[in-house]
Amino acid sequence: MTLMLELPILLMVCVFLFWEISDESHALDNDLKHDLEATARITTRLLSRLDPAAARDLLQHPADAPTPDDYDVRFIDPAAAAGSVSAAVVPDGVAQLAADEERIVDGGGRRFLYRGFELGGAHGAIEVSRSTADMDHAIDVHAAGTAVVAALVLALGFIYAITIGSRMIARPTAKLVAQFRRVGAGELAPLGGPHRDDELGALAAELDVMITRLSDARSRNEMEHGARLAAVEQLRHADRLTTVGTLAAGMAHELGTPLNVISGYAKLIATGQEIGAGAADSARIIGEQTERVVVLVRQLLDFSRRGELRRGVADVRPAVTRALEVASIAASKAHVKLRYSQPAEPLRAEIDEAKIQQVVVNLAVNAIQASAREANVELAVSREVVDGVAHVRIDVTDHGAGMPPERVARVFEPFFTTKPVGEGTGLGLAVSHGIVEEHHGTIEVTSELGAGTTFSVFLPEASDA
Repeated sequence: MTLMLELPILLMVCVFLFWEISDESHALDNDLKHDLEATARITTRLLSRLDPAAARDLLQHPADAPTPDDYDVRFIDPAAAAGSVSAAVVPDGVAQLAADEERIVDGGGRRFLYRGFELGGAHGAIEVSRSTADMDHAIDVHAAGTAVVAALVLALGFIYAITIGSRMIARPTAKLVAQFRRVGAGELAPLGGPHRDDELGALAAELDVMITRLSDARSRNEMEHGARLAAVEQLRHADRLTTVGTLAAGMAHELGTPLNVISGYAKLIATGQEIGAGAADSARIIGEQTERVVVLVRQLLDFSRRGELRRGVADVRPAVTRALEVASIAASKAHVKLRYSQPAEPLRAEIDEAKIQQVVVNLAVNAIQASAREANVELAVSREVVDGVAHVRIDVTDHGAGMPPERVARVFEPFFTTKPVGEGTGLGLAVSHGIVEEHHGTIEVTSELGAGTTFSVFLPEASDA
């Protein structure tokens, strides 16, 4: 910006310097020309008043000629004898000048003025000359002085431009740049006024307006994000309760057997049919069956409980095992067998065990509902490398009717279901998909009509470090 301001100043200074030197040179040149012309006229006027013999003698001795200081005068006589002063070499045509006709010639560091002259009937010319050294020196001195003044003006202009540019442009711009960087870093604090009454002030004011709007938008986004998280958690909890409802009928069957055993042995003890060691055995059996009931109820309650996402590095296998224990209630009621295979070594991932358990339960219950009576539902946990990254893979496979491609493409859409009314909400797979994405994993489905369906969950494996 400073250089752009200095460029016009430099251009004006250069133009001024050229014009001043040219004007001074022209003025000195005109002065010298006028002096030569005046000297020639005065000399010819004085000589014309003398008799021809005296005038010619005077012109033969230039030192005695009546001319101002620093001027040389001589008479150019074309008829003079060779070698005389009057026969000196002169420019062509000078000796033939008409009376009072003038010509100026430069050469040898001097300026010559030739004026036609008649002397005693003889025609010739008066030569008046003067050195141009003084004029050249005066021009050099004037040029040097003008250059010094121009340099001072340029320096003062540069200092002025730097000062004004720093005060009016550089500092406010640096302040705005710093504010933009703070906004980029997420600090939405306005500059505050009052702002300057110029373009940069207007920019600062608009920046404050933008920051205020961004701050309001951030607050709204945070509120909306919190509301979305709450809604997602409510959907997940609703899906969990739906699954609990599905498992309730199976729970009644599972609880019926131990409760009948408890009732029978309690009656034996109460009627006195079991005494001594027999009563003790009956009490032990009652305690075991009661513990079984407590475990079943606790599993169902733990599964239905609402909870926030809490991830930590853990072995995936126990979470899958607990999910199978919950899903076994539905499997028992549907007369479907669960088959589970897992490696001997731990498979660790950064997971929320309760959430992963919910995903496996959802997939297992869906597989059970898609299976025929006495069919097998297979679950497997393994390690697989995907795109150079190790993953923990969880497969849930049924051997039901399968799905056509158009249904496979929509299975993760919320509220999309192929189950009869009352048996599904269409939220289970959508919720499972969201949970897996929160764990930076993926869930895939492959299905073949008449052969069954496999859901595969891929979770990034955690390092042992």
